[in-house]
Amino acid sequence: MTTGGLRPPGPPAAPGDEAQRPSERLVELTRRHVQVQRRRGGEPAGLPQPHAPIDLDPATAHEAVTREMVLALQREVTQLRVRLDALFYLMVGSVLLEVLLRLIGRG
Repeated sequence: MTTGGLRPPGPPAAPGDEAQRPSERLVELTRRHVQVQRRRGGEPAGLPQPHAPIDLDPATAHEAVTREMVLALQREVTQLRVRLDALFYLMVGSVLLEVLLRLIGRG
């Protein structure tokens, strides 16, 4: 006999047992399931599994050539950025020097 669908069919509750809410029962059953699965040496279904490492090695010659081209382009962009940074600092330095010379009165 069930009491309004709150408890699954099974042995009747002990005399001192209070009725559990369905959510508490679900939490308890889930914990037991996880413990049993871990004792068996596996992870229970539904829990996130660690992903296998991704192989980033080129699989074809085209991928290898393309990767080398991209790496060469990356190096060139890095060099260009270094040159632009140096040019920017040169400009800022010259402006600051001009302001300083005008403040001193030699410009």
